[in-house]
Amino acid sequence: MNHQLTIASSNPDHRIAWSARTIPLSRARHACGRVPWQPAATAIDVESDLEARATRLLTRERGLVALHSQPFTLFYRDGCRRRRYTPDLLAVFDRLSPSLVRLGFGRWTVIEIKPESKLDEVAEDLARHHRAVREQLGFATAIITERHAPSREVRHGA
Repeated sequence: MNHQLTIASSNPDHRIAWSARTIPLSRARHACGRVPWQPAATAIDVESDLEARATRLLTRERGLVALHSQPFTLFYRDGCRRRRYTPDLLAVFDRLSPSLVRLGFGRWTVIEIKPESKLDEVAEDLARHHRAVREQLGFATAIITERHAPSREVRHGA
């Protein structure tokens, strides 16, 4: 386990259940797997091809020091309703590229990965969840779609 996540998980805050959710078996409904990443013997669990592409994109960032799949479940209140949220990824950086800053990334960033076709459908819930993350944890939030992680990489000058 990453040292920074160990520190965070030792926090007795009961609103957060670290590593509470694991990625279930696919049963052939969608792509699941692991994306290798440095340091050696580290791999990130993913639930879809889009998550795999986004994870590969993030692991190429030089400032990335930790990347965790389904890192925690946040419990929070929204009016009278009790809600919970498990983000797709938590990324920790020691420095950020300008392209990540433009997407809203910070040193600690909660990331949701969604197809653009589903954004309207989940916009209200994601806004509520991300607001709770920012207010209660102080982490930046970002959404990655296939626009940010295309299925084919474009190589210039090849």
